[in-house]
Amino acid sequence: MATPTADQTNFLDEWAELGGPIAKQHDLPVSAMLALASVESNWGKGDIFAATLNPFNLQKWEHIPYPITHMVIWRWTVIDNVTRERKKAPFNCAMSCADAVRQWCEWLFHYGEADGPPQDGPTKTRHIIHGPQIAARVALLMLRKDPAAFAAKLYTVGFGKPVRATGVAFATRLTDYSLTRYD
Repeated sequence: MATPTADQTNFLDEWAELGGPIAKQHDLPVSAMLALASVESNWGKGDIFAATLNPFNLQKWEHIPYPITHMVIWRWTVIDNVTRERKKAPFNCAMSCADAVRQWCEWLFHYGEADGPPQDGPTKTRHIIHGPQIAARVALLMLRKDPAAFAAKLYTVGFGKPVRATGVAFATRLTDYSLTRYD
């Protein structure tokens, strides 16, 4: 078990207090939300988080309805950790912790209903329903009562490339830092 630093504890406590009620309202595990937020934002120290106040690194193409955001910011992001390939993407901005968690919930509940263009594709591409992505979302939501399993499967709904190691990072963060205490 890891002992969080003071900064890490502050990050967890703030997001649990201000965003946790939104996750709970949607019957989603707060601990998995915190694990994802802490990994994706590097404990709130990442450049994208600093620009967006959204620790989930959610991306939104202009013609995709969910998650709803007041603004996006285009930033370079690493899309492959092995090759370090980078591309520009539109990242959702949030106005508060609660707003960011609401966006995360919307992402989860609408995943697969509409897809945006590839990062270098035309932005006017029409909405496309993706059965396999919807099935992944349904399977993930069935794990809500098992936070570690839920966290381990978050990669299946667009949080990272579809490789097992991505989900392991979220589940490991959840267990190493005993984040279930926030549920």
